[in-house]
Amino acid sequence: MRDRLDVLGVYWPAAGRRFLKDVAVALIEVKFALAGGIEGTADQVLGYYCSLEANIEAVASGAQELLRQELRLGLITGASKEALQKLATLPCDNITVPS
Repeated sequence: MRDRLDVLGVYWPAAGRRFLKDVAVALIEVKFALAGGIEGTADQVLGYYCSLEANIEAVASGAQELLRQELRLGLITGASKEALQKLATLPCDNITVPS
C-alpha cells in the first residue's frame, strides 16, 4: 500500500451519534478509465489487506490526520456546523482488520 490514502470515507451512523466515541474508516479503491480491464484487482486488494494488517495503527493515525485536515479546510460538507465540529474531535480508532 502506498504511503497515503487516495480516498477517505468515514462511517458515522445517524442513529446513536450522540453516544459514539469514534468513527469507522472505510478504505475505498476506485477504478476508472481502464484500458485493459480489472484482472489484477483481487491481487491488488489482497496486497492492501496485508499492508493494513501489518500497519493498522499507522493507517488509523493517517486517516485521522487527513479527516481533521479536510474538516479544517471545509472540504467535508453536508452536516450541521455542530456535527462537523464534533466529527473533528472523534478519533479514528475503530479500525480492525478481520481475521
